[in-house]
Amino acid sequence: MAPPIHVQAWGEDVTTAGYGDLFHGDGNNKYTANFSGTSSACALVAGAAAVIQSWYKDKTNTVLTPIEMRELLIKTGTYPSLNEKIGPLPNVNNAILHLKNLIQYN
Repeated sequence: MAPPIHVQAWGEDVTTAGYGDLFHGDGNNKYTANFSGTSSACALVAGAAAVIQSWYKDKTNTVLTPIEMRELLIKTGTYPSLNEKIGPLPNVNNAILHLKNLIQYN
């Protein structure tokens, strides 16, 4: 049985350094727009978590635990249709608003 998917991201056509087909660059200017699948989705979720963690650390001088972050992303995420059995898309704005309410930051 596969483990549950707690959060997810749209991992299709993500721009990243790589194969060089986006701008036809050379040398250090190679980017691709064809990075897709779970590898790119993972990077998007990790990026959202990093932004949230950075904001939280700046305001509280502490960090969220991995479990707290997972629960926050699940609670504040944007869920796909009810027919899909998959976790929510991370919603950084909702997560930070939720944390503001928790720490009573104005």
